[in-house]
Amino acid sequence: MDLRFLLTFLFCSVSWIFFWEVRWKKGKESQIEEWIQGHSLSEYKHLLEDVETLEELSLSILTRLEYVVREKRRWRDIAEAHIQLLRDFAFQEWLCSQSLEHYYHT
Repeated sequence: MDLRFLLTFLFCSVSWIFFWEVRWKKGKESQIEEWIQGHSLSEYKHLLEDVETLEELSLSILTRLEYVVREKRRWRDIAEAHIQLLRDFAFQEWLCSQSLEHYYHT
């Protein structure tokens, strides 16, 4: 009877610890998910898959998203340069249509 009691106690203790560990982990995952959705970062969720706690997220979010921000900035610069090029072409075309192309300076 003592052996059965000991095994039952051991099984219940391990089960209880496992249950709380799973519950704690699910709670942390839902907190992270809420934070990501709350800050409209769902499209970058794949960059944060291995993060387990909000503390870890707060320490690593800037370094993980730095590349994305840099890429967006570069694309914005490219888009602005493209728009400026189109404006220059349109202005040059207008000058040519008015026979004023000699006023166009590159």
